[in-house]
Amino acid sequence: MFGDPALRTLVLLGWLVVFYTVPEGIAAPYAARLGGGPVATGLVLASTALATAIATPVFSRLVRPRRRLELMGPLAMATCATLVLIVLHDSAKGVALLQ
Repeated sequence: MFGDPALRTLVLLGWLVVFYTVPEGIAAPYAARLGGGPVATGLVLASTALATAIATPVFSRLVRPRRRLELMGPLAMATCATLVLIVLHDSAKGVALLQ
């Protein structure tokens, strides 16, 4: 599989899914550490879905199909990069905005 560039790309993008589930697994203890309760936990979890619901239709309308394919890898990695930025924020609002 890793000998074929197309298959290798698909497998590596598939492995990135692990990083997308990290916020869901640590949302409650992380929100508590930031001084938030159940509402903060809900905001951290909902912010990803809200951003996706807004960005996906906009992206689909503004970016041509061929360009979307070219951007798939870089955007998938950029999405994971937000997890690194979250470490730098010490407020639930900041984390929700980064999601």
